Amino acid sequence: MAARPLSNTSIAIVGGGIGGLCLAAGLTKLPHLDVRIYEGVAAYSDVGAGLALHPNAIRAMELIGPEVKRAYFSKAIVSADEEEQEMGTQVILAAGPHSGEVVAELGRAKGRKTVARADLLDGLRELIPRERIQFGKRLAKIAEVGEGVVLTFTDTSTASADCLIGADGVHSATRAYLLGDDHSATKPVNHDGWHMDRRMVPMEEAKQAVNERWTKDVPILCGPGAYLNSMPLHYGKTLSIAVVRKGASTGGRTSPLRIEAFDAYNEDARILVEVYCSVTFQVINTPSIV
Repeated sequence: MAARPLSNTSIAIVGGGIGGLCLAAGLTKLPHLDVRIYEGVAAYSDVGAGLALHPNAIRAMELIGPEVKRAYFSKAIVSADEEEQEMGTQVILAAGPHSGEVVAELGRAKGRKTVARADLLDGLRELIPRERIQFGKRLAKIAEVGEGVVLTFTDTSTASADCLIGADGVHSATRAYLLGDDHSATKPVNHDGWHMDRRMVPMEEAKQAVNERWTKDVPILCGPGAYLNSMPLHYGKTLSIAVVRKGASTGGRTSPLRIEAFDAYNEDARILVEVYCSVTFQVINTPSIV
């Protein structure tokens, strides 16, 4: 049997998030692959999510290609000399007799800087020819036909490829197809009712109240039943404040965030909650899968 010409190999990547875009950035360098991305949302939007990449992630970007690492740094820092600055995420107790104690530090590395997820997506998308990305294509059905696969999207359109790669997130249609509807990984459950409330605050407003340290570094302030996280985004113009609460989401309903629930927390944590509750810049509510 004659081998299939390499020039005819088509790759469909379902999911145009960070994983899908990085994968496509690497694969599109290979001339014998025809790579296409199908993203479920109609357009990328800034929901206030931020990243502080750890050493392994930075090394992985270098392995995919220097242009991927450059895309990250171009969106995350202002000047190249900041690549030598070390940074880590500190896990800090924010209540109890050991309040203020650092109990863990995650990902200390040179060149580790915060970046808004939306900004990083824009940088990675620039590495891929626009005609290879289609938006508004949420996967509904997968069928193996011959030696390839046919994808059917919720808008009833279809696409075919020799290989399908799923990068479609926690509720992955690709995973469901491979593992089956009854598999525990197909429909993850938020057993403990975790819920994240996130708000973007103009940095100048945040600096009037928040500890200056938390406008530059990335802390995780832990207390009874909840933790808080702050992260500078958009080249330091915005502070993202996230409050993650256990037991806040039950039976499809979410309890409101109340300042008095944090009376037992230290001053730094309480101020973050107060700033979160006092501003109206942007609020994003996110059910969390933990």
